[in-house]
Amino acid sequence: MITPEQIRGARAMLNMKRADLAKAADISAQALHSVERGASVARAPTLASIQRALEDAGAQFVPENGGGAGVRLRNADHTHSREPPTGGPKGALVDIQTLVRVALGSSDPVVMRRDLELILTITEEALKVEAGQ
Repeated sequence: MITPEQIRGARAMLNMKRADLAKAADISAQALHSVERGASVARAPTLASIQRALEDAGAQFVPENGGGAGVRLRNADHTHSREPPTGGPKGALVDIQTLVRVALGSSDPVVMRRDLELILTITEEALKVEAGQ
């Protein structure tokens, strides 16, 4: 199952509003906010619905593989951004900048730490892509 960090990361990379994701996942925005903060443990069908909505929007979830679970954009054409789509290592930099803004906007130190760890993972993956690994 996906984690709150992956949900927040995917939503940030897709530039998707919480209300839009909640509507696509057929849950309330308040319930989504609670899941994203880790304040409540969502049931498997709820997480599956959130995951499906994010995947339909262009997110691709990376399972735990020794390097930690993660999320990336499947295709830059699927973003909800009003800005031009981005892709490749430079696009990853834009996504990282978005995640940093989201993480630093949190008043919860646990959430901020989780978001910053996700940013580190995404940065490492982007550097591997850039190096051709």
